[in-house]
Amino acid sequence: MKSTISKPKIRHYSVKQLSYFYLISKPTFHRWLEPHQQHIGERNGNYYTSAQVEKIFLVLGIPPLLNN
Repeated sequence: MKSTISKPKIRHYSVKQLSYFYLISKPTFHRWLEPHQQHIGERNGNYYTSAQVEKIFLVLGIPPLLNN
């Protein structure tokens, strides 16, 4: 039986969605991102862009709820 590693879908997400994926609160998620804000960049409106989400996944790892 072959096992395949699926990559999570990279698209725009809100802070609420991302904090849910990481199983943490929104304030904790903001604290986790604070040291990496220069690299990730400011979000526009309520969503991080797909490029920013990819950077978040690189610095924080793949969220448990998206890691199949």
